[in-house]
Amino acid sequence: MPTEAARTSAPSAPTGTAPTAPSSDSRSVGNTAGVDALLAAALGFAALAEETAELGERITAARSRRQWHGNAPLAIDDEQFRRVLGAARGRATVSSATAEALRLRAERGELDEESAAAAVVGLAELSRLSIRSVFDTVGASATLAGQGLDGLWRRQHAAEAAGGIAALTLRVAPGV
Repeated sequence: MPTEAARTSAPSAPTGTAPTAPSSDSRSVGNTAGVDALLAAALGFAALAEETAELGERITAARSRRQWHGNAPLAIDDEQFRRVLGAARGRATVSSATAEALRLRAERGELDEESAAAAVVGLAELSRLSIRSVFDTVGASATLAGQGLDGLWRRQHAAEAAGGIAALTLRVAPGV
């Protein structure tokens, strides 16, 4: 379940933009505009992970038939489905806790841009992995308009583009 801060602060899709070239050292705590944008992105990706876990659980519970290779009469009782849903729930929990920790550090003025950027890269990966694994498990019917998985997938891609995740990933990668 997302924290109160994630429910009230998270945009419907992560819309934060990553700074391309901060004017101050990216490790400094004083660059609040960059940190604020990254915090908004972190909260948004955490919300996506939570929504994905909830959607996967709802779609699976509503399935009235099993997969042809399933291990149980109903998908919700199938161990393979349950493992994927459990992993998605775990990623959502970790994402919410990470976003909340970032928010608390930012409130205290202790969050630097470099740490925030690294966390956002990780949170983007967690939500992307959840969306992909839920889709792979529940199948193409999850993309039907009434199911909503397609909307999460589009929001994930839009948020990654808006947040400059590809550039952030290179920025936080160690210089080798």
